[in-house]
Amino acid sequence: MRFGIILFLVVTLGACAHQPSQVATDTRAMPSPEVRIEDDGNYWWYARFQMAWGEKERPDFSQNLIIAHEVIAPLLARHASEIRLWRFHRRAAHDPTGHQFSFIFYSTPEAARAIYDDISAQRIVDRLQKSGNLIALKLDDTARPQRAAISGTSDPNWPDSIQRSWPYFIMGVSLMWLDLVEQTVDPNELGSRLSVSKRLKYYKEIDNQITALWKHSGRHAFFHHISGIYGYEPLDFIF
Repeated sequence: MRFGIILFLVVTLGACAHQPSQVATDTRAMPSPEVRIEDDGNYWWYARFQMAWGEKERPDFSQNLIIAHEVIAPLLARHASEIRLWRFHRRAAHDPTGHQFSFIFYSTPEAARAIYDDISAQRIVDRLQKSGNLIALKLDDTARPQRAAISGTSDPNWPDSIQRSWPYFIMGVSLMWLDLVEQTVDPNELGSRLSVSKRLKYYKEIDNQITALWKHSGRHAFFHHISGIYGYEPLDFIF
């Protein structure tokens, strides 16, 4: 499965700019600063997975991993040349939306239809719905595309330049998180757990391991190096 993520990145970069004949298959590689994607014909699309969540319970974000690993990761490999940018969004609040895991991607309406068909046809999605863990799968209407600009899903309160650049940053963040899931899952261990409940229990163990990595290494691996890119200048915290 991890090869699929590597393949996705390689094909995506190849579609954006001319690449040397020997392309490095390293998931840590990201587009060079001059690589920009044309807006023409591409739109932002959402695949929203609304998860079960009891009103008096804490949200169980580990449920998101089964969708990321078993639905989205193979999809990224199959549709590598059609998806120009993508990211995950995870949220939970006591409102009508509730606990929702979203796969957000930038592509043409034709590609979006194929990707939505791919998601809907996956057996694990049907099994999650029948088990009650997946309450609803919400897909955009591909006949009515919206959000054409690369900045179309960024926070409108940000400066325009950040709105246009942020999708590249958050795709890298999402890719790293998904790659950590891929590295942590033991295919043999997962393969021995056939029922949805047993698979979700295993993904909870994986989520705990990734959370431990985040708590232990996130300050240096993420925040320190982001700070370094911007010359270690202090942030202005405005509330």
